[in-house]
Amino acid sequence: MQIIDVFQKIWSSKWHRRMIIGLGIAFLLSIPVRCHGPYKGRVVDENTGEPIAGVVVVATWSSVTPTVAGGTTHCLDAEEAVTEAKGEFIIKGSKGPFLGFFAGTMMIYIYKVGYKCVSCMWEVIDQAGSCYAYNPVERDGDIAIFPMKRVPKVKLNTAEGSPPFINCGPRNGKPLVEYNKVREAFRRAIKR
Repeated sequence: MQIIDVFQKIWSSKWHRRMIIGLGIAFLLSIPVRCHGPYKGRVVDENTGEPIAGVVVVATWSSVTPTVAGGTTHCLDAEEAVTEAKGEFIIKGSKGPFLGFFAGTMMIYIYKVGYKCVSCMWEVIDQAGSCYAYNPVERDGDIAIFPMKRVPKVKLNTAEGSPPFINCGPRNGKPLVEYNKVREAFRRAIKR
């Protein structure tokens, strides 16, 4: 009986009630949850429709903190995958101490040497069915299908053929291994 009386006295005080609610919210925001995901996709050649194996797919999550000058972008997390023989990949989703609505924007970068990079916000694919207005993305159930355009060797070192620049990394501090490998493969390809 005494515990109930103590709790009722604490709860009846406005200051204590606010503190308990604040601690509850802080606790909820600190629970690691997987934000969205999994993200499933298939990468195909734009002309032939054939799946492309060995394509590096990098997903980054970032948020913007409003400032007087507009906003500051903060990297929250990154994850990478490589397409297998059927051209399919799975990005599990970011796991961090933030809820889905705090996770910010998820960008996806799809790249292989000899193809034009595909990059877009996954939310745009979900809403409009394309990576912005110029890159149609079809759906096969819950799998997004990304067509990639071949780039001739002479255009490899142009904006059309270059790999994406990703300045966001995983929360655990480890490098994006596959992304670094594809950048090195690109450097070797343009030296030939």
